[in-house]
Amino acid sequence: LFAVLGNQFFSGIKFGIGLTRHNNLDTAWNALLLLGIVVTGDNWQSTMRDCAVMAPACTTTEQLEEFIASGGIPNDPTIDKGDCGNRAGAMIFFDLFYVIGFNILRSLFIAVLMENFFNFKTQGGFSISDGHIESYRRIWRSFDPYAKGVLPVPKLRDFVAMLAKDHNPLGSVLNSEWRFQTVRMELTYGKDASYHIGFHELIYTLGLYAVGPSALPYTEMLKRDEEVTWYGQLTAGSRMVGLFRGMK
Repeated sequence: LFAVLGNQFFSGIKFGIGLTRHNNLDTAWNALLLLGIVVTGDNWQSTMRDCAVMAPACTTTEQLEEFIASGGIPNDPTIDKGDCGNRAGAMIFFDLFYVIGFNILRSLFIAVLMENFFNFKTQGGFSISDGHIESYRRIWRSFDPYAKGVLPVPKLRDFVAMLAKDHNPLGSVLNSEWRFQTVRMELTYGKDASYHIGFHELIYTLGLYAVGPSALPYTEMLKRDEEVTWYGQLTAGSRMVGLFRGMK
């Protein structure tokens, strides 16, 4: 659409810095190629300024008609209009095209990145599927037969072990004792001894550890990295205190 409009309104304009023998709007095809360059942001302002050229830097249609009427012969006999542009039209046309085209290009770029990101997550086996959530619910019911919605902290290890036995990635924290202790620290830090872990709190926390902080938006990923580091430090401190007490 923009290539056709550009060819209609800006064909035959005097060449300059942006408009050249190869890059111009004299045909719809050339206009399409030129706009492909413009949308990348490659010195598109020069093209816009060339399309906005006005007299006396160019030949107006009136000047061309006077030249022909006086017996003059143009270099190209097929030319029937001047080679001036339109300042207001060029600014509106190129600004509008650049804003629309750039946003479309950016959206496509982001879409490709997101698709590749999620493909990587799926291929790497890091995704949490509906089957994994159903597995979590089934195992939860076996630990919470009266549907109270909470799990005693001492049963956390057994619960996660059942998830791992069911090949559920939510149970992957048990692959490392340090990782499991960090999860336990995050769930129980600042709570009293009678605290019970909630259904949603536990699946959310295990899910974060299963997929990793990289699955979150950038700002949340940075925050999550800080939180995991903090709970890891607390876990290390707690274990050191335990070892020190055991030595006494």
